[in-house]
Amino acid sequence: LLIKYLKKPAIESYKLNFFSFPVFFGTILILFAAFNKKKLLKVKIKSPVKETIIFANLAFASILTYVWLKYYAAADPTVLVVLSYITLFTAYTLIALSLFGIGFFKKFNNSIIATILLTWIFFQFTLILNNSWRFLSSVIAMASHYLLSSVFTNTSITLSQGGPTLAVHNFKVVIGNPCSGVESLTMFTILFIAVMAFEWQRINKIKIFPYFVIGMIGMFAVSITRICTLMIIGTAYPRFAMSMFHT
Repeated sequence: LLIKYLKKPAIESYKLNFFSFPVFFGTILILFAAFNKKKLLKVKIKSPVKETIIFANLAFASILTYVWLKYYAAADPTVLVVLSYITLFTAYTLIALSLFGIGFFKKFNNSIIATILLTWIFFQFTLILNNSWRFLSSVIAMASHYLLSSVFTNTSITLSQGGPTLAVHNFKVVIGNPCSGVESLTMFTILFIAVMAFEWQRINKIKIFPYFVIGMIGMFAVSITRICTLMIIGTAYPRFAMSMFHT
């Protein structure tokens, strides 16, 4: 079953965005560890053997159900997506219960809930970013076109539903979702939240939002610079530009 699961191609209905559920759960663990690093060092994990066996078996059953829902069940795609992710989240929770026991969750219940809510807000932010990729691509294309037109005379930009097309002489590229800066903005946000969580006591709270905005603008500027560099190199060495400078 595991081999079949690994070989199965991703279903279109599950491509909500590039931010996968395991990464979502991993973010929860990182933030929880960051917010409770001092308390966790003092905790002694005691999970009864019977409790561990029960939760481990339930977790395994949840994983099997998740695989069945995702790849074999026949139902409305939206319903399957919701049910399968709920099942997967349940499986992760049961694995944690089998490892740490119910007592651990009772001691950190408020912190766990707060961390999950914060991560869920972040997940919604990634959905908003992903749904805005056409707008971001258009802004990057227009900014790149403005900069390139000051260097080259024969430049053009065409806006379309599939993403803007930027051209310099005979070299053309379509700035799609991967080139829109969505992934880099999301990765920056992950790192920013992680640093903020680990250094919360020492951070100047008033400067958090301005620093975040400056960082987002900086990442956006990097994306524009990358596209401009790609176009400049592409006018002379198109194959090299598309193979070495394109993600």
